[in-house]
Amino acid sequence: MNISIGCSGWSYPEWSGAFYPKSTRPSLRLYSGFFNTVEVNSTFYKVPPKENVESWLKQLTKNSEFTFSVKAPAEFTHPFKSDDMKRRLDSFNLFAENVLTPIKNSGRLAFTMFGLPPWIGKTNFVSELKLIQEVTEGWMNPFVEPRNRVLVSGNEFLNACTQLDLGAISVDSPDHLLTEILDSNKTSYVRFHGRNRKKWGEKGAGMEKYDYKYTDKELEEIANILQRKEDSKVMVYFNNHPWGNAPVNAITLGNLLGIKIKTYQSMLS
Repeated sequence: MNISIGCSGWSYPEWSGAFYPKSTRPSLRLYSGFFNTVEVNSTFYKVPPKENVESWLKQLTKNSEFTFSVKAPAEFTHPFKSDDMKRRLDSFNLFAENVLTPIKNSGRLAFTMFGLPPWIGKTNFVSELKLIQEVTEGWMNPFVEPRNRVLVSGNEFLNACTQLDLGAISVDSPDHLLTEILDSNKTSYVRFHGRNRKKWGEKGAGMEKYDYKYTDKELEEIANILQRKEDSKVMVYFNNHPWGNAPVNAITLGNLLGIKIKTYQSMLS
């Protein structure tokens, strides 16, 4: 069983005391002492300077196995004007230069993650997938997550991704509870958004929609699903980050799967 577990980010102030020791500033150096992978979501909102990415890499001297999955910028995946292709490509090229290239050159790039907006649905998703295939140039290990309810259910999205050599992300959310894991060439990418049904569809909910802590029973059910993928490489990321729920749930799931994750006893209390 080849499963790596991590979180969607590491730098949340409210994680101090819930995950990091109290009065400790969150850092990738500390995070990488617990987990072997992270999904970087901040790149969705703003592409950082290359110097920032190089700083991340310098913090990982004690974890040679650590990898990044990195989310593509909103200017590319969620354009304000769908016909403004130059703006979209400029944004992605900057992302590739500043973020993907240094991580790839360090040997630490797991996947490039593309999140499609809800308005990309059955009638227009294939053209978006073809664009992603074109810009990723065969080396960025692209995986794609739909947010349109029609695409999340059924096999049409998975089949289209397979035809274009793109990975399809498996999701657990209020819209779609995880029951099986999609497989792309013996590799799977799973994201856990939580099950906060009340806030998930609420306009203006912001990050509150991710405010959810999985119960031990729910994590046991998830572990049983993951254990079916014995012959696949599986990357798991918890995106229910408010109040430190993500790392606590990730540690518990790791324990259920027999994955040893260094921890402080106080984290799980």
